[in-house]
Amino acid sequence: MSNILYVMSMQPILEADTLPLHKKIGITNNTVLRAAQLGTKMPFTMYVEAAWEVGDSQAGEIEGALHKLLNGSNIEGEWFEDPEETLVDGLSHLMTLLGCKAITDQALDQQDNTREGLEARYRRTEANIKQLLGSVNTALSGWVPQAARAVEQRFIRNGATLYVQPKAQGAILVTNGRNKELSDKLHELFNDRVQRSQYPNGQMREAVSITQAELQTFFAATSTQLAGAA
Repeated sequence: MSNILYVMSMQPILEADTLPLHKKIGITNNTVLRAAQLGTKMPFTMYVEAAWEVGDSQAGEIEGALHKLLNGSNIEGEWFEDPEETLVDGLSHLMTLLGCKAITDQALDQQDNTREGLEARYRRTEANIKQLLGSVNTALSGWVPQAARAVEQRFIRNGATLYVQPKAQGAILVTNGRNKELSDKLHELFNDRVQRSQYPNGQMREAVSITQAELQTFFAATSTQLAGAA
């Protein structure tokens, strides 16, 4: 029987919560049981982002090689930073080259009925953001929407990454502080309302709570300034 190499993420239980974009890479023979173990008595649930069947003789070697390859983004143990959420795509290409069979989303959903609840939250987040944006098409100003998550949706433009967390009366804009143009624009538009914090691993976080009207004008306001960042 093959082992399973998985990538899991933490997903908040409460709508008001948010969590850093970290991923866990490990080996198991039962992703449902492993996700339940990791989430026991924790303020989050574990979501299987991707999984591959790996032969018993290869499992430990492949897992160790991946951990070594990603050492620069390692936080602790089997946990890795993934601020741009590119880890799964990168591993998918690599695992294909290694001849490992991917477990489909449909199969993962059939094995774990809690995934549907999380995926419903993803769809609800996306719908809430669309409602807040109204007729605004972010892609017209270069902000390309990515797949929504439990409490937020990511938008990217010319190397800048922006997270939008919908709230009842507006939204919270969040950046990882790595793009100076975007950071400067946030401070220019919202001044002292921008709050800066730092995760224990040193990663910066800037966030500002804004109204629906401010959200709709933000993308247009940033489009010109960030055009030169390409």
